[in-house]
Amino acid sequence: MIRLDVRDPQDVSRAFEQVERELGVPDILVNNAGISGEVGERRG
Repeated sequence: MIRLDVRDPQDVSRAFEQVERELGVPDILVNNAGISGEVGERRG
């Protein structure tokens, strides 16, 4: 697993470099971003 802040372009570049170095060029990319905790309006 590679943790990074997608808001930081340098973090994203480092992550891609690490993937290429360790695994080669990726064939696919899965974006699995999520939010933890309560989200949105609480109802009743």
